[in-house]
Amino acid sequence: MPILLNSFAMDTRSGLREVALYQGDISELPSSLLVLSTHAGKGRPSGGALRAVEERYGRLAWRDRKRVVSLTRRHLLDVQARYPGDPSFEVPAHVYLLPADGTPWSDILLLRLPAPEYYRTLEHAQAAYRTAVDAVFCAAATLEQLGRKHERITLSVLGGAQAFSKRAAIDALLEGGVRWLERSIHTSSVAYTLLDAENAPSWCEAMNQALGRTTDEGQYGAANQLLRRELKERIEHVQARDPESDLARTLGAMNHALSSPGRMCVQHYAMFGRKVAEVVSRDICASLGLATSANAFANIEKLSADPRVSKWINSYMHSLRVLGNESVHVMGHGERVPTSLDGGDLLVVFTNALRV
Repeated sequence: MPILLNSFAMDTRSGLREVALYQGDISELPSSLLVLSTHAGKGRPSGGALRAVEERYGRLAWRDRKRVVSLTRRHLLDVQARYPGDPSFEVPAHVYLLPADGTPWSDILLLRLPAPEYYRTLEHAQAAYRTAVDAVFCAAATLEQLGRKHERITLSVLGGAQAFSKRAAIDALLEGGVRWLERSIHTSSVAYTLLDAENAPSWCEAMNQALGRTTDEGQYGAANQLLRRELKERIEHVQARDPESDLARTLGAMNHALSSPGRMCVQHYAMFGRKVAEVVSRDICASLGLATSANAFANIEKLSADPRVSKWINSYMHSLRVLGNESVHVMGHGERVPTSLDGGDLLVVFTNALRV
């Protein structure tokens, strides 16, 4: 199962929504809409993510594709790519809809995007990459307009990204995902997936930088390190007891982050704390026979009204939920003091996670 590396949660008119970054096999990540990318040259599509899907579910019906969005000359989204040997020959660049028969997805989109060497400069290639990200979500919007309801979209980190700085690629992916989540009626989660485990930490760090997250722990550094070790021990105990549970998987992703070298990013761990509160509140509701919701706030409030649950546990979970809802901290609240999370808040995240 892919490992959750990072996430950005945001409040929208339709509720809490999330852009997430995973490392692993995209074919193992549940969703209803799958987005893959491939070369724009002749021959059958290829690529690591596409290969992983076809190894598990068989060859996709490329011949039965339907073009949804064009990124070529005479169209609104023009990536302006040309073969170096023949500038008059236009490289095909489109987003296609493929048949999803025999797979767990309702729809599959495939982006064909020219490699960076088909552009005059690296800046032109980066601009084309951003346009391609927009085109993918234009295609998702087309499907939604046609009545296709996709609560979760999984995407490979689109082709060509390896040629750019990770920060440039993650900026484009974050902006595209956030814009779509702000507008979509049905989508609540956009999940980007990396195959490459070796470079996963640098992608995760690029996402932290793009979001302007805090790494200075100030006077709380020593205390946070002690709590970090204690939390790792507690997580490993829970994983050993019930390794297949949703809580064990969520804690496993948190433990993976806790085990990573380097400075601790406050908002990064606050995000994992929110994930823990979501799973724990849902699991407790289910164990008590209460109706569960996809909304952590609703689940925690149900527990607050139930006399079988101690009040303190609800306060811990609400604290984790709020600290991990990053849009509350960064959007339109410049007059608040303090204006951002710091090392003291990380201390609260670790302490509350241990209690929950």
